[in-house]
Amino acid sequence: MNMKLKSDLNDLSWRGVLREKIPATATILLFALSMSVLWPGQTVYAQNASPHAFQFQENDRIAFLGDTLLEREQSWGMLESRLTARHPHHGLIFRNFAWSGDNPGGQSRASFDWSKPRATWQDLIIRELEAFQPNVVVIGYGMASSLEGTQVLGQFNEDLNRLLDRIQESSKHKQSVRLVLISPVRHEAMGGALPDPTAHNRVLKSYTSSIASIARKRAIPFIDLFHGLGDGHADPYKRVFTDNGIHPNAYGYSRIADHFQAVMRCKPWPWHLEIAANGTVGSGSRGNQVFDLRRSSNRIEFEVRDDLLPFPNHDEDDKIYPSAITSRRVRFEGLDAGSWALKIDGRTYAVRSASQWGQGETFQRGPQFDQAEQMRERILKKNELFFHRFRPQNQTYLFGFRKHEQGQNAVEIPQFDPMVAKIESEIHQLAIPRRHRWELVKVESSVTESDALAWRKPVPSLTEAKSALGVTLSTDHAADQGKFQLSPEVEMTLWAESPLMSKPIQINFDPEGRLWVAGSSLYPQIKPGEEANDQILIMEDTDRDGIADQTTVFAEGLLMPTGIEPGDGGAYVGQSTELLHLKDTDGDGRADEKRVVLSGFGTEDTHHILHTLRWGHDGQLYMNQSIYIHSHLETPNGLVRLNSGGLLHLRPSNLDLGVYLRGFCNPWGHQFDEYGQSFVTDGAGYQGITYGVPGAMYFTYAGGRRLLDSVSPGSYPKFCGLEIIQSEQWPQDWQGSAITCDFRAHRIVRFSISENEAGYAAQEVGDLVRSLDPTFRPIDVKVGPDGALYVADWSNPIIQHGEVDFRDSRRDKVTGRIWRISYKNHPLLPRAGLVGMSDGQLMGELKSPNAYNRKQARRILTERGDAIHGSLRDWTEQHDDEQDRLQALWMHQSLDQVNMPLLEELLQADDGRVRAAAVRVLRFWMKEDSNAEVWLAQLVRDKH
Repeated sequence: MNMKLKSDLNDLSWRGVLREKIPATATILLFALSMSVLWPGQTVYAQNASPHAFQFQENDRIAFLGDTLLEREQSWGMLESRLTARHPHHGLIFRNFAWSGDNPGGQSRASFDWSKPRATWQDLIIRELEAFQPNVVVIGYGMASSLEGTQVLGQFNEDLNRLLDRIQESSKHKQSVRLVLISPVRHEAMGGALPDPTAHNRVLKSYTSSIASIARKRAIPFIDLFHGLGDGHADPYKRVFTDNGIHPNAYGYSRIADHFQAVMRCKPWPWHLEIAANGTVGSGSRGNQVFDLRRSSNRIEFEVRDDLLPFPNHDEDDKIYPSAITSRRVRFEGLDAGSWALKIDGRTYAVRSASQWGQGETFQRGPQFDQAEQMRERILKKNELFFHRFRPQNQTYLFGFRKHEQGQNAVEIPQFDPMVAKIESEIHQLAIPRRHRWELVKVESSVTESDALAWRKPVPSLTEAKSALGVTLSTDHAADQGKFQLSPEVEMTLWAESPLMSKPIQINFDPEGRLWVAGSSLYPQIKPGEEANDQILIMEDTDRDGIADQTTVFAEGLLMPTGIEPGDGGAYVGQSTELLHLKDTDGDGRADEKRVVLSGFGTEDTHHILHTLRWGHDGQLYMNQSIYIHSHLETPNGLVRLNSGGLLHLRPSNLDLGVYLRGFCNPWGHQFDEYGQSFVTDGAGYQGITYGVPGAMYFTYAGGRRLLDSVSPGSYPKFCGLEIIQSEQWPQDWQGSAITCDFRAHRIVRFSISENEAGYAAQEVGDLVRSLDPTFRPIDVKVGPDGALYVADWSNPIIQHGEVDFRDSRRDKVTGRIWRISYKNHPLLPRAGLVGMSDGQLMGELKSPNAYNRKQARRILTERGDAIHGSLRDWTEQHDDEQDRLQALWMHQSLDQVNMPLLEELLQADDGRVRAAAVRVLRFWMKEDSNAEVWLAQLVRDKH
């Protein structure tokens, strides 16, 4: 990518701001905060300091380069905030070039060049650095490579040494680029279902030693996070540093910043404020300047300006992070007995007794901290904008082999540069401490600190519910017969439309019967200056009249969410490069907790990015990506790379991730039948319905030895979405029918699926719906709790991605509809009330002929976890039917509870469909069964 970053900030106005002179008459007071709190292995700074001198200099251009460790730093900004605050007048410029799953060879960023010689991958790193021209590069590789074992350690060392040489060779600076090497962190022992890190830590230790050796030979600073940071369980506060064992959380990045400063010889910055009884400032004051000090019997007033900003020190719940660096103490001597409130700029921050103030109080709040947090937030915004510049979505069309279609829009990408520079100027201004008015005033003893600090408590957000009241909707919600031709057996009604929702991409129901919608008005490409404002909606028909009347905005501020699946107390969301889990922890209906489950999904094409999230019968979360996408995903269990289309499956409890199927062009449909067999549709493959065989490869997968064909004879349109009818709302001859969407021809289509020797055959039966409305674009379909089909309608005259200009004014950014299709003269099913059922009742629903009931019952039981083991054992013993016992086996699999006797029983079932399902469980449990290969050798000759 040709990126020329224009970030000349030398003439920023702040450089002309003079530090205020201290009046000779001013009484100077101060704080002396000591650096006595030190972490194990960090007894003095000199012991851990790098033996090679390093200092940041004015106008340094600093590049972060590495794998997920440094990539996710851009989402927290802890290290960058820390370094900016310590050098407020340096005008430091940071850019983050790190990439999930990457190694010093540049494998993750190779994209379409992944099949080219390995030596060419690194060219992409050098090209990025040449555009930025850093004079400092902080390099943090090792975690991704360690997940591939020590067998690639030699290649790692070779690539790293070559990279360090090439960075120097590519620099246009007169002086050498100053390099800093960072080791990977230790793999923390998280317990539970997550893997034991012992073996992996031995590998990580080897990588850390290799990096240290390279740093020593080249005489460059080395930050040893593996030994220096250690394991959070050994931390004095017994607080883990990671979310999953290998990727730091916000606290982890705060501690990494602590350690970085210690090793890089950043001198401790003591801060202590002490006002003596005679109204003067203590002689040991340091870290700030005091002005205009006045003292009376019931009030002390003065102004303070810190020499340096403190560091952002609290989490999203306003709780203070423990830190070895920034403890601050305030002491007021000679106060009259009673309660005294400390106010800064008119707001109360603490209420203490006179004796407490006299002894000295730790003080970790105030507008200085708020300014530091504001600076960090601007850093995050700057990082977000640069991410759009450095890794724009749709690179295939803007700069790649399809730029003949969208290359005219590549001119937008450099427009992010001045936006980045503007925010960087704001960051530099915010890095400079400001003067604040302090007051210590006597208050009534009845005034509590909780009351005094009420202003700081976040106001609970109101659930945003859009009611249909006042919205002009058609009174007749039946499909317009002039625009829609329906199969004579079905009827279709409009369940929801704008403004209750817009631009739906994927829909899924939860156990309560609510419809979750992922949609995007930003698609297909975010514009410079446009905010990432896409939403996850929860839709309900509260009065059961067949029309949605309430929408709750569960989450917003998202960038093109293309997948949604409720579960684990919230919802899994696929957006951009990440799989997120969003959770509502306070019960207000809105997500207030965001966790990155996986990062490193490719974004080369936004109608190919991570999509089609779906729970499997086995408790795994399935997800799809399409042909132009290249994903590189670090997990505690290993590194997964998928350089093309395919389906992945994830066990959220232990983050075990695998590739389920490889291939396809644009597989936007995936569903299981009642025996757990997979079927897939393709939005660009012209192959109808495909039978998904675990581990198989399908057309378009480069280098595939054997590619499986579709089970639909002939050539078909491009299909999107897939549902298999297993619902009593539909008659018997419809059971097992596959329903998919021909979005180009404005159709919803039915296929029959039947067994055919060792596989299946699919045959198109006819249309459920055909529309003359050019905006009718069905793209997803699900059976709801009432047994009817619900269809997400993209509602757009333009459906093409690359073939029509991204900025074509005909692209509808607002309209969206949800349709409901049911079988005529068949009553809709009553709500099952699953959430309130006992374990035994839910297990009874596993036998339901309705797939919605089975899926949601299984989900609730899985989330109840170990508590259901006794009930599951009893239920299994009470049921002899093979299909019922298969449901029990799947529950054991969902709970990670191996049951070999039950598995081996079903491997010998009379029903071949049950035997086939049991084989897939055997594949999952192979490590637990010493006879697994014997079973497979026998069953591969099964007559079924």
